[in-house]
Amino acid sequence: MAKAKKTKSSASTLGGDFEKKKAKLSKGKQAATNATNTSYKARSIALPQQSINKDRSKAPTTKRNLTLDDLISQTRHHNAVTRKDALYGLREIFASYPFLLSKSLGTVIPDAARLISDDDAGVRKALHAFLASYLPQFSRNRLRPYTSTLLLFTSTALSHIFPDVRLDAVRVLDLLCDALGDDVTSGWQAACQASDGRSSSSQTSGVNGATTSVSSPSFQHGSRILQCYMTLLGVSLSGAIGANQGAKLGPASASIISTDLTSASRLVILQSLLKFLQRGNLKSTVSDTPDQCPTWCFEAAFSSRSDFDAFKVSLRPDRRRTMEGATDNDSLELASESLADLDVTLGRGWNAEELATSVAGATAILQTLEKLEKGRSANGNSPYMHLFTALAPVLITNFLDSAPTAFPPSASFSAQQQQQQLSTHAQIVCVVAGLALVLWRGVAREARDASGNISTSYSDRETLSRLVGHMTPYFPFAGLSSFCDGASWSVEAREQLLNLSLTYCELVALLSMAETKQQAQQPTKGQKKLQGQLHEVSQFIPSIITGQTQNDSSTIGGGEAASTMAARSLSSEAYANLLPTVWLLLSRSADTAVVEPLLDALLRHWTLLKATDPARDISTEFIGRLILLASRPSYTSSFRIPSTLSPRLVEWLGKDLPRHLWELGGRNVISSEKTLELLRCVVSMSLFPAVGDTLRSTLVPFFHFVHPTRGAITGPYARLPQSSQAQARGLLAYLAPLSPALQDAVTRAGL
Repeated sequence: MAKAKKTKSSASTLGGDFEKKKAKLSKGKQAATNATNTSYKARSIALPQQSINKDRSKAPTTKRNLTLDDLISQTRHHNAVTRKDALYGLREIFASYPFLLSKSLGTVIPDAARLISDDDAGVRKALHAFLASYLPQFSRNRLRPYTSTLLLFTSTALSHIFPDVRLDAVRVLDLLCDALGDDVTSGWQAACQASDGRSSSSQTSGVNGATTSVSSPSFQHGSRILQCYMTLLGVSLSGAIGANQGAKLGPASASIISTDLTSASRLVILQSLLKFLQRGNLKSTVSDTPDQCPTWCFEAAFSSRSDFDAFKVSLRPDRRRTMEGATDNDSLELASESLADLDVTLGRGWNAEELATSVAGATAILQTLEKLEKGRSANGNSPYMHLFTALAPVLITNFLDSAPTAFPPSASFSAQQQQQQLSTHAQIVCVVAGLALVLWRGVAREARDASGNISTSYSDRETLSRLVGHMTPYFPFAGLSSFCDGASWSVEAREQLLNLSLTYCELVALLSMAETKQQAQQPTKGQKKLQGQLHEVSQFIPSIITGQTQNDSSTIGGGEAASTMAARSLSSEAYANLLPTVWLLLSRSADTAVVEPLLDALLRHWTLLKATDPARDISTEFIGRLILLASRPSYTSSFRIPSTLSPRLVEWLGKDLPRHLWELGGRNVISSEKTLELLRCVVSMSLFPAVGDTLRSTLVPFFHFVHPTRGAITGPYARLPQSSQAQARGLLAYLAPLSPALQDAVTRAGL
């Protein structure tokens, strides 16, 4: 024992390296001998973002006392909640202080664009809400310097590894299409041309014969965006794959890839692609606004582009076409400057010979440009047809997957009507049909031959025929009665179903235009099926216009009041969408049994509308254009007004239109001017000689008349502006000599 005790005491006296000292009572833990002292002393602490010396009483701040610079810096914060709150703060500060908008673009856009591919879903949702309220505050010219920044970050997010990020990027792209317009879609055709091995870039000769690209597809945002869409849908349009045709994805693989997405995801992508293509085709196909009569459908009926342009601006009071960011006045001004900038005519007026020479030279240039434009599609497949062929497996697959669920048997469909909104599958069907229509409208514009037919290959036509064939059993979608009563559906759902049926009608008409003469002379099973589809469409159009069946005169829903309600429930936009199909049927059919019911339905529908209804204004212009078509020098279509309808048209021109002028009463100046211009054209060209005699009596109340009890009353003429009054005086010049009653009314009106 003594020896062990001695060893322990000797070890304690040596002081080992890892000896644990015993803590003393009421004493704190002592620091280690090798501890680093972190305490410091300072007279002041610099916190620039939280300085109490900074006066914020006059600076615009949010409820959290954050300035615009604070919020922008927080969008780069590492915390997702802070980034999301910063975006909501930006919405708050711009709503409270609108004057900050004018100087915020350069600082807000770059930081906001980086958040398009943010990993946090809450941040992306807040960004979408912010951009939806922020971008519409600026014009397109103000946003144009930041187009590349926004689209580059968006295209990067469209190829993100996470599907949710890609879908949110598609939603952001929808906002950019509305805000930036053509800057987003410009050059999308280059993606299709690159896959064909062709380049859309213009090349000029350089030194030693070298060629320099003027417009490379790599610098066109539309081409890159379209490739992102195709990647999302499982379709490849890359130039490398296009050069090697064997490496392309087949239809089966494209369909399999596209169906891996959920129904809601497919709907988001397809809707965005439809908006993208509609925006890309807006400037070149449909130059009319939704509240105007469509004129693009008449283009194939003219052999001269200049004559079609003159026809297009006729019956338009302002004599100019509404375009995205430009008007015809700008083009006319530039043309007049270039024509006037000639040394030989400087300082003096032109004589007739010089003017004729100048016009002839300008016409030759325009004809050359037309030939070059037509030659672009002749050198290879149309980009519209190329894109339709690539998308056809996806469109057909989505239709076959969604249509049976969207339009089940009547019992299940009646239960679905109680929800009053279209299901996701029904919306997919609508978008699929819309995509096919947009692309085939482009094909019809670029691939027309001299006879007005669509020049396409047999396989391309059969692709559209298959899609239309799958749609035929469901037509009319939701039934004809649902369009006329509309009791079970909401207004939006009813409009979507009607547009779907009208889209089918136009696709059938376009399919008939792709039929060659040889196919028409040798009818096959497919041709007989097409004739049946055309027959159904020719019966549906008059029924939907007037609300009456073709078999009898009974009105769907019962009574004349129901027919009037059905006609007035057809919105102006739906009516404008219907008119291209009407024209295609009129121009393609030589059977009076098809032409007369369509024209009669248009006239009856016109009488059922109110004078101030925008649909009546569109109807007036469309019927007027049908009357004036045959008077154009380059008109080539076979359509003519049937002689059996001449008495009805004389009554419409001589009695109904003057009554329409009286009912307007100066409330719609554009409609009044359009009506006066139509009457002037008809009378000046003597299209219907009996109209002039009728107008000499029916136009009296328009100027002045005497009421049995109220006495003398000034007509609508006095309430019109001077431009409209000038048109009325021009009409009177062609009606001379005036009848005594009309002469007295004109005199009392102050003429």
